[in-house]
Amino acid sequence: MRSFNKRLVISITFFLLALLVPVTVLSFLSHEIDITPSAKVYHLAEDWYENGEPFTGRTVEPGQEIVLTWQIPDDKTILYPALNLNTEYCAMEFYLDGECIFSYSGKEEARTSVVPKTPIYVPLPTDSYGKTLTLHIYPSLENTFSCSSYYYGNIEDVGNYYYENRRLALFVGVFLLVFGLFLSVTIPFIRPIYTHSKSILFHGPLLVDLGIYFLCYNQVFYVLVPNLVLNNYAEHVSLYLIPLLLQCTIIQRNKQSDVLGNLFIAVDMVFVALSVILSLMGVIFIKDALYIGHGLIVIQGIFTIIQFIHQFKEYQSTTQDQYLYNGRMGLNLILAGATILILSAFMEMVIWYVPFMFGVRIDMVVRGAFLMVGSIILAACMIASYFFYTIASINDKNIQNALEGLAYNDELTEVSNRAYCEQQMELLTRLQKQCIVISLDMDGLKGVNDSIGHVAGDDMIQHFSRMLKEAFTDSLLIGRMGEMSLW
Repeated sequence: MRSFNKRLVISITFFLLALLVPVTVLSFLSHEIDITPSAKVYHLAEDWYENGEPFTGRTVEPGQEIVLTWQIPDDKTILYPALNLNTEYCAMEFYLDGECIFSYSGKEEARTSVVPKTPIYVPLPTDSYGKTLTLHIYPSLENTFSCSSYYYGNIEDVGNYYYENRRLALFVGVFLLVFGLFLSVTIPFIRPIYTHSKSILFHGPLLVDLGIYFLCYNQVFYVLVPNLVLNNYAEHVSLYLIPLLLQCTIIQRNKQSDVLGNLFIAVDMVFVALSVILSLMGVIFIKDALYIGHGLIVIQGIFTIIQFIHQFKEYQSTTQDQYLYNGRMGLNLILAGATILILSAFMEMVIWYVPFMFGVRIDMVVRGAFLMVGSIILAACMIASYFFYTIASINDKNIQNALEGLAYNDELTEVSNRAYCEQQMELLTRLQKQCIVISLDMDGLKGVNDSIGHVAGDDMIQHFSRMLKEAFTDSLLIGRMGEMSLW
């Protein structure tokens, strides 16, 4: 019992630290990011023109060339003018007065390979106020291109503004990453207590994976590790791992659905492995497997939603006390969080495919917002399930102690019975521990039973056992070895 309580206290302590550390980190980051601009920052989402018509974004394909023009504002309060934008797998060339002032990658490279996406800063001459800037874009992948994340202002201001729009992604990514790492560390302490499900082993890795994805998708990871190839691999591999880790998180024991769940896990593992291997071999680009990944998410998502509906119906037919104390509430909270995460992923796929199908421009800041909300809800469900697991574990321990009491306690005297006494004697002998055994026998008990009755004899035994417990308060064990004797 003491060992159980010690593990429980340690696990709760680590769990509270897992919540406290990311909150502290986020609080520090919120004070470190200064977003007060020194001059006006222009958002250029609808200020570009293609062939004299406003450019609002469209689907582009490799081999195409897009030529956009933009008139630089005549705002001389901007002392160090610069553009900040995201390349979105495109090579770019910037021309001012017919002269190339900046280029990212090149036209030929866009035709023969995939240009990584990254945020870039384009410094402009201080005498460029009021002039027309021409941008040549060379896509390397089929993609939806828009100018929704283009900003103009002082170079420091546009950098701060770019990441200010991604502050939510930064906070969510850091929280999930740090919280997931702490949960992974606490697994050795938590797992011996929560025997209801093995899914708790994957809570931490899933949150870590989601955190890495948000940081990479929004190019926050690139600031820490300025390696384009690594950033793109981390973004897509972490995305492809989400269905695998999520399936491991929601799989339940002793269920017929485990067969299909294990099949999904096997398929996800093969998919991730093949995507990475073929990409490293140069057969495909890591992003090319995205459509297959979306298909797997849809199939597994429908399966998970059906599971959730089935569990919800079971909840309605089960008393709340049973649901609370048998650990199922914790499992089903995880399943509910996973369902919400999947629904948010469905919304993200709708946002992803709508521009391809209907040519509708969607701000890049909007993309990923639904998945971030779903991830936070999943983390909240994990936190809630933790406490339900704790309730279930304490209840299991109480039931175990009660059963042990029934098995090893003498019902009449409420002291240990013969089986427990022999067990302890065997243990002391095996450990070669020194001890003193006092054996007492009650004379005349049979006469009392025969003359007055067994009720009087039972009262005599109970009175004698109380005398022993009051007299030997420091004894290791007081037990009844036989029907007519106490040990």
